[in-house]
This record gives sequence, C-alpha cells and structure tokens, in this order.
Amino acid sequence: METIFVIGVIVLLIIYLLAQNSKKESKIERYGEAVSSAAQMAADGVSNLARDITESPSNKKIRIAKEKLSLRNCLLYHNKQYWQKEYVDKLLTVDEKFAYHLSVLGLSEDKWIEIAYNIFCISVIRRESREIDDLSKKNSQKWREHIFHDKKYLSYSTNVEALGVLKTALAHFGIPEDEWITYGDTVLEMHDVVENMDDGEYSLICPIKPMKDNEHLL
Repeated sequence: METIFVIGVIVLLIIYLLAQNSKKESKIERYGEAVSSAAQMAADGVSNLARDITESPSNKKIRIAKEKLSLRNCLLYHNKQYWQKEYVDKLLTVDEKFAYHLSVLGLSEDKWIEIAYNIFCISVIRRESREIDDLSKKNSQKWREHIFHDKKYLSYSTNVEALGVLKTALAHFGIPEDEWITYGDTVLEMHDVVENMDDGEYSLICPIKPMKDNEHLL
C-alpha cells in the first residue's frame, strides 16, 4: 500500500513539474499537456523495459550502433554554427568508439565520412536558403544576392566565413552559385543531390524536438 502511495506521489510531482515548464496559456491546457507527456514517458519506459528483456545481444549492438550513427548525422545536419571548422572537423572525425559502431553496421570509415560530408553540405545549402527566424520558409532571391554581394554584410568575418562554407557546399555538388541565388535550395532537387545519395539507413538523422525557429523542419 505504501509503495502505491509513493508511486502516486511521484507521478503527481512529475505532472506538476511538466505543467510548470509548459508554454500553454491556460492552466487546463498546461496540465493536459503534462498528463499527456507523463503518459508518453510511462509508455516509453514500459516499451524500453520490454525491449531490454526480449532483445538479443547482437540486435542490441546493431540498434545502439544505428542510434550513434543517426545522432552523429544529426549533429552535422543541425549544426547552426557550421562555419566553425574546428567543431565540424571534430564531428567528421572517427574515434575508436565510433569506428566500432561503424564496424558493427559494416560501414567503412571512408564511406561514412563521404556520407556525412554530403549531409553537412545539404544542411548548409538548405539553411542559407531559409528565413533565419523560421527555417520552414524559403528566403528571397534578394536576400540570397545580399549574402553574396552586400559589402556591409560581408564586412563581418562570421558572414564571410559562412559564405565560404556555402560556396564550398555548392561546389561539392557542382551547383553554380548563380543558380542557388535564383532558386535557393530547390537546386538540390534540380541536381538530384538527395536522390543520388541513396545511402539508406546510413544517412538517417535522428529527429529533434520542435523548436521556435522550426529547426526540426529543416
């Protein structure tokens, strides 16, 4: 009986904390969202427990390797400060632990680096083709011209570095700069970039939580 009471108190506390962090306006909405989140957490917990009990060691190794791979791909794809070369190089480096996960999946280090760099370049092209405060919306041709040619904009070193990475990404796929200025990230479809990758599960990117700037929709 005491155990049930303790569990009940813990559940109520979790719901209360979730409600406090909710951005919904009304109290009913906040607690409704909190209850839904708590139920999802409980369901995930039961699912994970069942998986841990029934999953074979070999399947577990493969699952974990896929998770590590999709997470690294995600960090490359959703890198908002992609012009920081040191960090990008770090993400593209295969250390001993990551090499093990790649070997479990039968993926060579060189092949993954090729896939990962493609993912990174696609991200850069898409990001620079979208509105800064809403990445689900395409920016204008006028703004893309601004990125390339406006002297005041290019007086800032960060903008110059970002433009350099964008130019490198476009050149990587053989996309002319004037085409990108005219069409934005539509050039990825025009040049069949994504279709030609065809790397299956090796290019999977783990999902991220919804964000105000719609980063999750990039």
